[in-house]
Amino acid sequence: MSYDLFSNNRNRKCSWCFKECEQEIVKTSLFGRSKFQCKKCRNNTLVCMVCSTGMARSYDHGSDRMCFWCAPQTKSAMDDPDNSPYLNVEGYCSWCLKMSELTLYKPSLIGRNSYTCNRCKKKILKCRLCKTGYSRGYASYNDELCAKCDKTIPDWEKEENSALLKKGGWCSWCIEFCDHTLDQKNVMRRNVYTCDNCANRTLFCVKCKKAMTRGGIGWDDNLCITCYSPNINWEDLRMLRHEYSNTQATQEKTIENLSRFSKYRQKAEICGMIRPFLLLVSMAPPLRNKIANELGWCIYTEDYIGDPHREAWEIIHAHSTGIQARTNKSYEKVNPFGDNCNWYEILFRVAEKAFGNFMDAQHLDHELSHIVSTEPASNQMEGLEEEFIERLSIKMNIELNTADGCDAEQIRDKTGFTREAAVNYSVSLGTSILHLPSRLDIALYAARHASAVIPSLAKVLVPVSSALATAATPLFIVGVLSLAKAGVDLGLGDTLGRLFVPIVIMLNQRIILMLEEIDINDYMTVDRDIKLNDFVEVDEVDDREILNFEIKDFE
Repeated sequence: MSYDLFSNNRNRKCSWCFKECEQEIVKTSLFGRSKFQCKKCRNNTLVCMVCSTGMARSYDHGSDRMCFWCAPQTKSAMDDPDNSPYLNVEGYCSWCLKMSELTLYKPSLIGRNSYTCNRCKKKILKCRLCKTGYSRGYASYNDELCAKCDKTIPDWEKEENSALLKKGGWCSWCIEFCDHTLDQKNVMRRNVYTCDNCANRTLFCVKCKKAMTRGGIGWDDNLCITCYSPNINWEDLRMLRHEYSNTQATQEKTIENLSRFSKYRQKAEICGMIRPFLLLVSMAPPLRNKIANELGWCIYTEDYIGDPHREAWEIIHAHSTGIQARTNKSYEKVNPFGDNCNWYEILFRVAEKAFGNFMDAQHLDHELSHIVSTEPASNQMEGLEEEFIERLSIKMNIELNTADGCDAEQIRDKTGFTREAAVNYSVSLGTSILHLPSRLDIALYAARHASAVIPSLAKVLVPVSSALATAATPLFIVGVLSLAKAGVDLGLGDTLGRLFVPIVIMLNQRIILMLEEIDINDYMTVDRDIKLNDFVEVDEVDDREILNFEIKDFE
């Protein structure tokens, strides 16, 4: 029996939304079951190994063998799934510390069932001790006890509970004194926190025990910035960040950065990365720093801060952590004569990994993809970018808001998109930024808009309006994402997974530029009469003179 081949009918019962609807194949498999996607709820499914009418659930790590109508632990609940006490329960969530309705996420025959809190949309499991509490669930392990039983909080329904999870301190990511919310409580190691300001992973410094260090997947710094470099002062560093961000966030500065020649721009053109280079240099500094954060470092503490061209080139080409290094395959990395990936290859590989291998765009060899990546107004390159936005929009279930019809029509004309889902995405972003007062506000909202992929791609049904409303709170940058990659089939340790949010932010920037009637194709052509020495000579001018005070050496 083939588990992948439907007869003539692709309509099957989905174990996620419990509706009979069309299942669209997104990833084929030669030795196992192919992966499908329900067209109604946009969750991943696989063919049930028992019946011929149901689809089993597919998770980030693993999948069910049987659909909910065949699995012994869920079969009896399918007579009335909306009111089943097995699929829907109530309890105290250790994430939001509230009594909430909980929906079954992953059933288990031997261990504890996994649930999703309908309030905070996070994974929880039944506490091992009490009957009302639910412990926190993570990607690789789960807590045994709820927040009350492990003494994190004294009791449920206390007003001070939320404050007990927060610690104040300087963040080595965003260079701001702010609250940090407890994310993982450990016994032998340091507790892990999430910065409320920039949503990055933080831990207490082992030396001063006051400021917060940076952390990531598989690594955590021991020292904060000031303990690592004693000549640095937090207030001076914050002033540097503030001055630099506000000085660069103007349309005149954007045009200047797009038009300026430098050796870094020439390098980007040579390696087929001129399009992302132009998108990066046109961003406000907080947006570039957010991309650097996602890749594993902070621009504000580097000695090249103040030069948008150098910052963009480091994001693209930094050894082992840049966009190209994270996209290159293992055999490409060890080949001393090999070429780094160009923009077309990077976008294609991440899209294929995130959304499945049924892309409309064609796979191109390195030579042809390099031509496409460097050619102004290339139909193939712009088509791949639009398809990426389209598939992201479909995943996020974005629908066109007809109430903004006037603005929507204007945005449609400016972007030039033809795919309906891509138009809806650009309208969702565009109608939200049209009335923002400054380019810095627009840049921050663009980062927050990218954050909206967290709930909507994490296999949790959340209205996009709710996600964007959360993102629109007046914080420096809200909510991207270590766990969001898993929602688009990118594992937490996956190298390509680190690129998903940076690419979303860069494509958001392309939309923003089009809305401002700035076409990066007009800036892609380099004057061939200018020699390399001219580039070097221009680059020797210190672009960081835009700052009105001396920049310290942070090395």
